[in-house]
Amino acid sequence: MKAKILYLAVILILNVNCAIINQMQAIKNLDYEYDSVKAGFPSLSGMNVIVKMKVSNPNKADVTIKKISYQIFVNDIKVAEGKSEDEFKVKQKESKLYSTKIFIGFKETADFISKLSGGIDYKIEVRGDVWFKTSLGTYNFPFNVEKKVSEIGG
Repeated sequence: MKAKILYLAVILILNVNCAIINQMQAIKNLDYEYDSVKAGFPSLSGMNVIVKMKVSNPNKADVTIKKISYQIFVNDIKVAEGKSEDEFKVKQKESKLYSTKIFIGFKETADFISKLSGGIDYKIEVRGDVWFKTSLGTYNFPFNVEKKVSEIGG
């Protein structure tokens, strides 16, 4: 009887460990692609910026993003940072745009606007951390996506 209980306990532990490994792998398999950043009109105190990223879930399970914190760079110059606490669910085998609004203070706004003038190509990079909610807990992973564009806003 004790052997059967021990055997069942080992099987249960192995199944839980496999489930944790499968969920961690599913989270790591997500693809992130920069979609766009759009600058709003400046005010006396700063400006809003909308950042959109395409999140693709190639897995056989849905994934829920609990929150994201990030920094935005234009041509390797940090222009903003922010975070989003909104939960975002990406269904299995689907892609979805994640959009967040950040505010850039007056000093950063002036620097950002000066980087937009000139008609050159821009390298936009978003670096950060993303937290995923699973049935087994919340997990954090870093990300880094970049895209070269000829104009910002599209």
